[in-house]
Amino acid sequence: MNKILSRCAMFTIIVTFHISINNAAAQIIDLNTFEAFPASNVDISIDGSSATFYEDIFYSPVSLENLSFQMPTDAKTLKFDYELTVALDNEDYFDFYLGDTSAPLFSVGGFADSIIYDAPLVWNDTFEFDISAYSGSSTAMVFGFIYGWEDWGTDSILTISNLEIVERILVPEPSTFILLVLGIMGIMSMRRTT
Repeated sequence: MNKILSRCAMFTIIVTFHISINNAAAQIIDLNTFEAFPASNVDISIDGSSATFYEDIFYSPVSLENLSFQMPTDAKTLKFDYELTVALDNEDYFDFYLGDTSAPLFSVGGFADSIIYDAPLVWNDTFEFDISAYSGSSTAMVFGFIYGWEDWGTDSILTISNLEIVERILVPEPSTFILLVLGIMGIMSMRRTT
């Protein structure tokens, strides 16, 4: 009987350490670790939580990039906030590249024709993307601010903020602790009967 109790208790303890659930923790990414081109057209906040892009009539795209960004091994989701304000009679776009820099993963923007609109066009939202396929890899991450063919000024502004990567973390369930306690109690009760 003691051998059976002993084996059941050990099995309970072993199972306890293997049962877990997925939780998530956000890792804030410092935009100061990215390189700006041209540097004079991108203002990064001191704490690295946001970057503001200004147009350059001679240089497009204005970009913020890290061509060898190291993804955490348990990377799950990439998130950031953006706001693109396209001034009247400007045509500008925000392109986001991840991995493949030949085609944007995400793009937004357009032409703010003063004949149609009486105020600048504004796009703002939170971008969220599943990056599980990039976990543990070194990959390119590029934010680009690009002017279009109908662009007649340099008044548009792009702001990126709150760049974060949500990681999966393993956390034991409460029932796991109950199994562990039962296993330990089983071992202790066997020692008392012996």
